[in-house]
Amino acid sequence: MIRVATASEKTSAGRNSARFGAPLRVSMFRNLLVADFVSDIGTFMQNVGAAWLMLSLGAGPGYVALTQTAASLPYFLLALPAGSAGDIFDRRKLVLYTEAWMMAVTLILAVLTISGFMTPWLLLGLTFALSAGDAFETLTWRAILPEVVSKDDLAAASALNGIEFNLARAVGPALAGLVIAAAGVATTFVVNFLSFFGVILAVARWKRPTRKQTAPPETLSGATVAAIRYVRNSPRDSHSVASDWCCFVLFQFAFCATTIGGQKRRQEGHWVWIVIGVLRGRCDRRCPNHASAASTFVDGDDCLRRRCNLGHCDRNDASFA
Repeated sequence: MIRVATASEKTSAGRNSARFGAPLRVSMFRNLLVADFVSDIGTFMQNVGAAWLMLSLGAGPGYVALTQTAASLPYFLLALPAGSAGDIFDRRKLVLYTEAWMMAVTLILAVLTISGFMTPWLLLGLTFALSAGDAFETLTWRAILPEVVSKDDLAAASALNGIEFNLARAVGPALAGLVIAAAGVATTFVVNFLSFFGVILAVARWKRPTRKQTAPPETLSGATVAAIRYVRNSPRDSHSVASDWCCFVLFQFAFCATTIGGQKRRQEGHWVWIVIGVLRGRCDRRCPNHASAASTFVDGDDCLRRRCNLGHCDRNDASFA
């Protein structure tokens, strides 16, 4: 039996579609989204180039697995202080500083690769430094969204940001393969270096309104402790964070198993990917907005920040006591 949609359902669907594209009418959000898309493509090209370069240096499969660890570990270690920094310091300046840091690291990486002075451990160190900057920039970027779009359009903006990231994740590695085959692995680092200019220009042009601070300024350690206390006393958010931390650990195990293990270890790694999918599904059901904007495995405090931006909590809530 074929069910025909009613007029009210068609009207509701049209409104939802219009609301989904509403953030794109804001020129600042549109510019930031396009610039971030280009930068994310460069980042994924960089990741492929780093793994390829590690193999080209004659390093074993263990070093290739460590490349992924060096790219992911900063998110695990710096998630809480990075989220706190995005709430305490000027977000516009913080994004500009982190982008400048990543540009400098990428430039060093490209120069050392072209000149032939790159070593496996130097590559791991530079990859870690690059991801450390990205960890701070990613969480700060998410905190910027409520300042660029209205509260009613925040969910749609988060969804568009998630679509942008996943599209870049699909396009970046494919472009990296073409670029490496045509011009060499160092070219991927040069492309990543150039991709930062768009974000810097877009953020530099953003006239962030000044806000009068009525409460005493927080310290980095104090804000981090407050976030931990809130999540600990919020069952839904604590389950979300626990799922993300489990996903991170399992992701590293699965990557190592499928990269450096034998046939049996590869089969074990494939089972771990299934477990990761189940955990992510449980996490996404507990915090629906978490699925659309989450682009890293360790971002539980981001769910807290979005809830506060949507007006679902405040600092005087009992959870902060």
